[in-house]
Parts: sequence; C-alpha cells; structure tokens
Amino acid sequence: MTQMNAVLLAGGASSRFGSDKALIPFAGMRLIEYIYHNLNSNFDRVIVVGSKKDYSFLKEAEIREDIYQNCGPLAGIYTGLYFSDSSYNFVCGCDMPFLNKNYFDFIKKERTLNPEAEIIVPQFNGYLEPLAALYQRSLLPVIKKEILNNNLR
Repeated sequence: MTQMNAVLLAGGASSRFGSDKALIPFAGMRLIEYIYHNLNSNFDRVIVVGSKKDYSFLKEAEIREDIYQNCGPLAGIYTGLYFSDSSYNFVCGCDMPFLNKNYFDFIKKERTLNPEAEIIVPQFNGYLEPLAALYQRSLLPVIKKEILNNNLR
C-alpha cells in the first residue's frame, strides 16, 4: 500500500474557545495526545504543526512550526506537506477526537478509487470537511501562491 502520512494542525489561536483547545482533558489525556496516538496508529508518520514549546510534552512527536506565521490553517497545511516525505497526507485539526479507523480507511479507499485527485474532501451533513481531508504534496506550489497572495480561505 502507498505510504500515507498525517498532518495534525495545532497552531490556531483558539480565540473562540478561549484557551488552547488542544490541551483540554479528553479520555484521560490531553486532546492533542489522544488525536496524535490515534493518527500514529493509522498512518506511517505524523507531523504536528504547532508550537514546539506548547506541545513539548509530545516527546515522540515530530513538531514543526508554521513556515508562514499568522496565515491560518492553510499555512499549517503547507508546513505539514512541506515536511512530509509522502505524496499523500491526511490533514486534520487538533479538535477532532472522533475521527477513527473507519474514517481513515474511507479516506484511503477514496484515494485508491480517485488516484488523480489532488484533494479528497469528505462531505458530512452537506458540509465539506477540509480539515479532515487528504492532500497531495504536489499542491505545495499552489498553496504557497495562495498564501503569498493572502488568499487564506
């Protein structure tokens, strides 16, 4: 099977939440730890995009800080893809603890069925889920251009 990495986005300001949501308790650990371990058991490699200082407790994790600061999730996706050695990368936010093996298997199957797709974005209840989606590393130049043009959404 083709190598597939995961990118865990943990760089947001959590302004609506009021504190770093990645650090809230969940299932006996911090939320980000729970998600990290879940991803780590389902993908070849996990790249956490966030503050090395804030998430230093993730001892075994590869933590990368945004290449482009203050540019939102798009910059996090760019950073994760940049440091990935895989063509295919599952990207998710640090507030998605209910993604599971069935979801990951669905994404992997969709990639197999749609090998030419550069992005596989599931739809749930009529809403696209771009932060629980598969991105090809080949999108790096396109994403970089959008960031540099301040097209961040």
